[in-house]
Amino acid sequence: MSGWASSHYGGLQFSKLVLVSAKLIGNIPGIEGLLAVLTSQNYTLGVLEVALHHIRFALPHPLPPFQPGREYPPMSDAIRGAAICAKELLHTIMLVCPPQTPLKKATQDMLMKHLDDILDCQNFLLWYPDASNVPPGQSIANPAKACVAFIELIRNGDAPARAALLSSEKLIDFAIGAWALRASDDYPYITMSHGKERCPIATLLLEVLHYSPDNKQRAFDILCGHSRTSRFLRKRAIDNAIARYEEFANNDRNTLESTMRAQQAMIARINPEAYDTPISGLDTALLYLDSVTRVVSVLCEDPILARDILESGVFDAFCETLKHWMVYQSDREADRQDRYLGFQLLSLAQSIVQYYYVVFRKLCVAVHLGMAESGLFLVLVEGLQSVPKRDLNSKHLSDVLERLKYLCKVSPSAAGMLEEPLVRARGKEYWDTSFLRGSGYDKAWKLLCRDIRAGATLSTQKQPLICDNLNCPGDRKNEKRRTCGRCHTMVYCSKSCQAADWELQHQAECHLAKEADEGGRHSGIMQYRQALRLSQATFANRLANLIFREDNLTLDPSGQNAILGLFDDGYSTYSPSDFLVRHGYVAPSVDTQAPLGVTMNLTSNHYLDKRFQRLALHYGLHGKDQDLRLVEATFVFGRRPVAVLALLQKSSRCDPAEDSPANRYTLRYCVTRILSRRI
Repeated sequence: MSGWASSHYGGLQFSKLVLVSAKLIGNIPGIEGLLAVLTSQNYTLGVLEVALHHIRFALPHPLPPFQPGREYPPMSDAIRGAAICAKELLHTIMLVCPPQTPLKKATQDMLMKHLDDILDCQNFLLWYPDASNVPPGQSIANPAKACVAFIELIRNGDAPARAALLSSEKLIDFAIGAWALRASDDYPYITMSHGKERCPIATLLLEVLHYSPDNKQRAFDILCGHSRTSRFLRKRAIDNAIARYEEFANNDRNTLESTMRAQQAMIARINPEAYDTPISGLDTALLYLDSVTRVVSVLCEDPILARDILESGVFDAFCETLKHWMVYQSDREADRQDRYLGFQLLSLAQSIVQYYYVVFRKLCVAVHLGMAESGLFLVLVEGLQSVPKRDLNSKHLSDVLERLKYLCKVSPSAAGMLEEPLVRARGKEYWDTSFLRGSGYDKAWKLLCRDIRAGATLSTQKQPLICDNLNCPGDRKNEKRRTCGRCHTMVYCSKSCQAADWELQHQAECHLAKEADEGGRHSGIMQYRQALRLSQATFANRLANLIFREDNLTLDPSGQNAILGLFDDGYSTYSPSDFLVRHGYVAPSVDTQAPLGVTMNLTSNHYLDKRFQRLALHYGLHGKDQDLRLVEATFVFGRRPVAVLALLQKSSRCDPAEDSPANRYTLRYCVTRILSRRI
């Protein structure tokens, strides 16, 4: 035992000769020799003093700030020694230092005393290239071990140390830089830690961003500025998220399990008391994806970053990777518990996209369709078959189904585009629920498939032209549309129809419609266009035809033609008078001779209420005689619901191969209104 001496804190100290040799600037063999024999039994503060000596005195002063494209000289032995100490040695110190001991407290105090020097060194070395021909995972430029050291200090340090570290702007700079950094092969550093979080780089960034709103705002300022550095970091941060997903899409569970076992053995060598947990390749992959996805989620809180992320293909890469692991690298029974996280991640990714439907409607619809093309339905079907609805973890799958139905409400034309990926996942008869085997999702799946089938007809069948004259006499499919020149909210098929509607009702409402339209235009919010109005009304028409045909629905309760109401959980029928009273358009009448038993002379709250009243009354009085159907539906525009009341008329031109004359109806007239309440 000569050469070692008892430590004041317990354990064995290194001989002075070992520490003095390692402390020499540029003495790489001395530092590597110290690392080779360092364990939890022989760690002392002298080892930390060696690391801090290199960090403080081996680098040039002042340290130059980072600039994209900067040319760095070849790494000298002094700089390489500082890099080994700042990354390898600090990482090992944090792993071997015995917890809950005076030595741990003394180590923390010394680190916090020199925190600025450590962070300056880390930020300088972060962008210094490593010219050695070693794999990226073993490169001294890899920031993962430095991230682990900071995470250990955050998790195990006392409250003042944690606050000082997490509130440091230099740590924010380091965390963002580590996420945006790429190796010599132009690929981000992919490193897993043997702990709850598999990606130390993502974990550190999340710790920093979640600590305070000020931290998050500084990160957004760094990434969203107009400088060359900000643009560089923003692009790199997004591209690296995609690359991290793609890396795991090209991996398999056996390879990951081998990597994690090797890391477990390395940790056990330097700290025999470290945790030893069972290793699962699927669990490793999903926890890594969880870390990356949560970083993406936080970055998407800024609208500028969110737009760039939505445009970049991040969510397509996410779905491809999730499909790879949930469908091809897992077993429904053996991996039941691990797979729950995958379904939760799918729901999280969907929620990020859905949040920005208000601001980037078309972009978010395109992203959602891209997710469907990249494997969303395959993962969803796996979940529906393996997690019954009675399971507490089924909520995430129900949310995925609801968001797909929400997509159909936001963009009916997009609903039809979901059909092709759904056919690839379930076959041509994708609406068949036999594959669910009583899991409890039968009704939700049937409703979603019905929406998709209705949407598919929007692109294959020609849409009719809306005419806002309720008494329009004829077929308007080939007529040119005319729009009211004052309010731009009403459309007609001919000049005569425009004149007739002006006399009937539009003269009284035109100025109100103009004020509402101009208010929307000047506020900068999205405009509800006639093309979307037509798409929503036609979608309600096609969905109603499916119900008439498949459910043999007749609309004649109590001697009246009933209205078909399309809702999230199915459909129902009710009389026109019930519709008018329920929505507050009219009140019940004591006059038995009143039309439909309601009073029609109440003051309206909105200029379109009169059109809803008139349409419901017209249908109640003339629906049977003119062979009409009335459909009520609700869609979404921004964060507001859109009420649609569509009048359908039996078509004389139907396809006998698909429909019979008894249940084929086409759109004749509709009223739409954006409601004031928010979703």
